[in-house]
Amino acid sequence: MKIKDAIIRVVDCETTGLNPKEDRVIEVARVDMNYESGIVDSSSSLIDPERDIPIGSMVVHHITNKMVEGAPKLEEVWPGFREGNFHAMAAHNAEFDFAFLKTDAPYLCTMRLAQHLWPGLESYKNQYLRYYLGIEEVGADVPMHRAMGDTTVTALILHRMLKIVVEEKGIGDLERLIEWANEPVLLDKCWFGKHYGQKWSEVPKDYLRWMKTNNVRMDDANMAHTVEHYLNI
Repeated sequence: MKIKDAIIRVVDCETTGLNPKEDRVIEVARVDMNYESGIVDSSSSLIDPERDIPIGSMVVHHITNKMVEGAPKLEEVWPGFREGNFHAMAAHNAEFDFAFLKTDAPYLCTMRLAQHLWPGLESYKNQYLRYYLGIEEVGADVPMHRAMGDTTVTALILHRMLKIVVEEKGIGDLERLIEWANEPVLLDKCWFGKHYGQKWSEVPKDYLRWMKTNNVRMDDANMAHTVEHYLNI
């Protein structure tokens, strides 16, 4: 499938917490977009999580127990989001969203794609990328940290990225794009510890060996790839 011809369904969910084994979805949204037109369709729904929403989670997305009273359950809403005229799904930090939202469709992680396109950024959160890219199409009335607001921002970021991928990187196929985004990223700068802000190429090898031996951040595929790379040059 050519990227220029594909419809990509961008999704996002808000949840009661971060653990997909224990927590539940309380809101889901989808935005369909394509290379030429950008956003072409959208919808969202609050979800009854069938459990109380912790106050700590309310502080983030401002969704209360009263707001989800009488809302449909996820199994009533999500099948409609998995169906329709689209060729792949996408999400920002897709590993998180698709731990809650099961799908058989191919999907693209926009956070991983951003790491490939702009190595060395201090953050890859979608709001950081929004302002880094100067995206101004988001209306002032669209709430952030809500499923529709975050999905809209991610779709607009993806629209910018697809232009770069096709016109500058020469990647024209959607399947190749997804494959490339899933490859480990060679990180540019260290954003933690005593070498904060330093290029990974300048971090001492004894520190890299310490990280590997003690499994420090090695659960991050990009970090493990970067440490291994600079240990072997």
